[in-house]
Amino acid sequence: MTVEKTVLQKKTDRELEQYILPDSAYVPQAIEYAFEILKSRGRVFSVDELERLYALIEKGNLKEKIVVHQNYILASNLMFASVALWLIGLFVRSETLNSSRTVFISVLTLSFSVGIGFAIRAGVESIKYFLLVSLIFGLIVLPTVVQNLLNAPIELIIYVIQTIIQIAALVLLFKIPKARLQELV
Repeated sequence: MTVEKTVLQKKTDRELEQYILPDSAYVPQAIEYAFEILKSRGRVFSVDELERLYALIEKGNLKEKIVVHQNYILASNLMFASVALWLIGLFVRSETLNSSRTVFISVLTLSFSVGIGFAIRAGVESIKYFLLVSLIFGLIVLPTVVQNLLNAPIELIIYVIQTIIQIAALVLLFKIPKARLQELV
């Protein structure tokens, strides 16, 4: 959100004081502008007020710096869509849930995929390499999986769509500009 300093300059000192109160809900940029305007108008601040204002501005600026690139959001949405497809495939072939071993592996796989989705959503840069290795492994075992799923065409289609979705997510992650990544760090 951008704040026009000229708009704040038109406000009275009393109105600007509202911006710098301890429980102020204004964005850090507005608080900083209000502080600068009051200071330029001759308002004298105590040491406590200055410390509090600088801390408030800095804390807000740190929050503003934690911005996740849009590709991370899109890639995580794709990963969550992949998880949803996986769940559909799991219930299409309900005999998969008959043994405790397959239930355990299913829960483990689900947790793994959801964890990757949340890591992507959080903007963890290194997750793209982890996803790349996972996808390479998945592509290596693809012929075996296809062979096993030839008798279950719906599951085969779901598996292929999942793989395509995960590749799309990976492409999005690798398309994040390097300059943007440096801003996030």
